Amino acid sequence: TPIPLNKPPKLSKQTQSQAASRHGASLVSRFVDAEVGRKVLQELQTNVKHNQGTVDDLNHILNLEAMLHTHQGPRWSAIQLRPGRDPVTGDPVILFSARDKSDAVKARQEREAREQKSEFLAIMAHEIRTPLHQVTGFIDLLDQTQLNTEQRSYIKLLKSSAQGLMTVISDVLDYSKLEAGKMKLEKIPYEPFSVVEGSMEVVRTSCEEKGIRLDLGWDKAIPFKLLGDPNRLRQVLLNLLSNSVKFTQKGGDIHVQVTTIEEEEFSTQQQPQQQPELPSKESSSFSSKPRPMVKFVVRDTGVGIAEEHLSMIFNNYYQGNVSVARTHGGTGLGLSICKLLVMKMGGTIGVSSQLHKGSSFWVCLPADVPQEGPENGADGTVQDEDPAEQVQLNILVAEDNNVNQKLVKRMLEGMGHRATIVANGVEAIERVESTKGRGVDLVLMDIQMPVMDGLEATRRLRTMGYVSLPIFGLTASVARSDYRELGFDDWLPKPIPRKDLNLKLRQLKKQNGHLPSVIERQ
Repeated sequence: TPIPLNKPPKLSKQTQSQAASRHGASLVSRFVDAEVGRKVLQELQTNVKHNQGTVDDLNHILNLEAMLHTHQGPRWSAIQLRPGRDPVTGDPVILFSARDKSDAVKARQEREAREQKSEFLAIMAHEIRTPLHQVTGFIDLLDQTQLNTEQRSYIKLLKSSAQGLMTVISDVLDYSKLEAGKMKLEKIPYEPFSVVEGSMEVVRTSCEEKGIRLDLGWDKAIPFKLLGDPNRLRQVLLNLLSNSVKFTQKGGDIHVQVTTIEEEEFSTQQQPQQQPELPSKESSSFSSKPRPMVKFVVRDTGVGIAEEHLSMIFNNYYQGNVSVARTHGGTGLGLSICKLLVMKMGGTIGVSSQLHKGSSFWVCLPADVPQEGPENGADGTVQDEDPAEQVQLNILVAEDNNVNQKLVKRMLEGMGHRATIVANGVEAIERVESTKGRGVDLVLMDIQMPVMDGLEATRRLRTMGYVSLPIFGLTASVARSDYRELGFDDWLPKPIPRKDLNLKLRQLKKQNGHLPSVIERQ
């Protein structure tokens, strides 16, 4: 559409009408934000004046996005403007074209808003988690001292409250990262039996306290090893198991069944409790059906879910019963996170339930089998420590927070190790270099530090030749699935759980055969 470039002269009403029919509305009036229109017009006029008023040879093209008035109302448009001449009168005009892109702009704005929210929540979660981790860490240290019965009951309540708060923070942050598409998944060999058994062990104490029977049924046809993200599978299973424990009354039952998708589901009738049959290395193949699946079922005899709530149970912030939600708490995000994680892993999730009789949640995931992987014990678990693993370790801790420094030093010394504390990545590199790595068995590297953060320090250590030096990333945020790409051998949450550290050390030794300087000292 040609639009007059210069201020038009005074014309009769008839002439104005004829011009309007040919030229359309003025440039400024087309913009929802008139100030944007005025700036565009001024830029084009200035360009023409700079070129002594000639428009024939001008190649000045102005591209922008703005909201224009349309017959559909205000719409975002991709606009192109350039000076030209009216083909009838030869007068200077603006050649104007616009293409509607409201849907694309809206999608981009929503994506940017999700990313900004994710970044904001990540920062806030780190600021909240750091003092909370310190609280839980010192609670653990206090629990190891001599306490009377009343004091120990207080410690138990403190642990429960802190863990509840941590769960809420983790749920909000996980959902935000999934919503923004920023959560990466691993694709590594893992032992499904070990993941399932480990998840059940986490809730077993709670089951025993409520008198809930917890048992497992295992299909021998399931491969000994699968390919996927064991941490995210564990997160999903723990959420389902925790919900079952939460909503199952005293004396109830929780049954976990893991089977191939081709087999029929177990009957809802509970079987006598017995040890599950362990997977064998010989039973690691499927029939020749396309893309076999493994089905994980968590069935309980809890309060159940009303039929009218089943279709919404995986919605964000949804809790099926207000009175039950008040009793048991929670954010209502757990199942929606499970759904997003399972979908991201290429699987499906569902539920069947009867009110007052119980619920059955199931997850189906692809049974991708790795070509090869490290051999483990026949029961799918890491074997007990050998004498070499029980040697006192020299552990270098890079941590800038003073309270965290005291906490981790006391914890490591309580485990029988020697801890050297540095405050940033530069000091960590200097310490490793001073001993050429021989005086350091393991580096616990905080990811966020001043001067030089843990990511950069780890990258520099690797490029300096310390490729076999075990480095664990420490984070008060969520687990990073890309830690290997960043140069870390593994990661640990803060504060460092004693059991997790011991398990990581055993796994590390099993993979590498030894811890570098430990063997030299023996």
